[in-house]
Amino acid sequence: MQMFQSHKFTPEMQQQLNDSLELLKIILGSDLLGVYLYGSSLVRGLQKYSDIDAFWQNIRGDIKKFLQKNEVR
Repeated sequence: MQMFQSHKFTPEMQQQLNDSLELLKIILGSDLLGVYLYGSSLVRGLQKYSDIDAFWQNIRGDIKKFLQKNEVR
């Protein structure tokens, strides 16, 4: 899955996004459908106390039940 290529990110933000994507791939594998970014970091870039807002979509349904069932913490 290739991601985050249509937007110019700072190296720091790119690394955080890549790390987040790798973690989602470990947890969800091929069930990961997409990751969507939103919020001020896309408009103004990361500031000193910014966060990166993202949500993801998967084909498993309720991820909380999946994590509890598979004892992922």
